[in-house]
Amino acid sequence: IWSIYLDEAADFDANMLAEWWDTIDVLLVFAGLFSMVLTTFVVQTSQNMQPDYNEASMLLLFEILKATALNSSCISIPSSPTDFFSPSCSNEWLNSLWFMSLTLSLIMALVAVLVKQWLHQYIAVISDSSARNCARI
Repeated sequence: IWSIYLDEAADFDANMLAEWWDTIDVLLVFAGLFSMVLTTFVVQTSQNMQPDYNEASMLLLFEILKATALNSSCISIPSSPTDFFSPSCSNEWLNSLWFMSLTLSLIMALVAVLVKQWLHQYIAVISDSSARNCARI
């Protein structure tokens, strides 16, 4: 009876492992591609979280030009235009959602790698065990 049970268990394990192995491979490829695309979005949207230094330089040059055009001896130095910069609420939300999505994608890839290692360990235990030990597992 042990040989029949062992054959059935071996068939079941082989089918289960093949399905899981293929599914996890697909998940890893998807997670890698998804993370790659998300990284480009994160890079592009994170630029909206910083002040535009070209615009700040233009505003300061305009103030200098205005002061020289007025030919005033008392020039008030304006505060830096970048001091008043704050990203919009929609930019903050969008950026945080992109970062959360990227984090979850990388966590999913990590879990998939851990499951693959667990499957590899399971195969090693099953193949090295006797019929009685396989029945106990």
